[in-house]
Amino acid sequence: SLTVNGYNHVCLSVDDVDAALEELRARGVDIVNPPFEIDDISARLAFFRDPWGNMFELSERTGDGHAH
Repeated sequence: SLTVNGYNHVCLSVDDVDAALEELRARGVDIVNPPFEIDDISARLAFFRDPWGNMFELSERTGDGHAH
């Protein structure tokens, strides 16, 4: 799990994690991991870091008939 007590990060809700990552990569952003899905929370997630090492999470809602 990426959850650690005392650790905080910013979560950004996006319509399409893969499209957001593609844009971030094109801008030279440090992508931490490939997208992955957590069915329990119906979300597709990925993490990236800004130039100062701050962690950000991208979250896309899945399920509820949302096609991938």
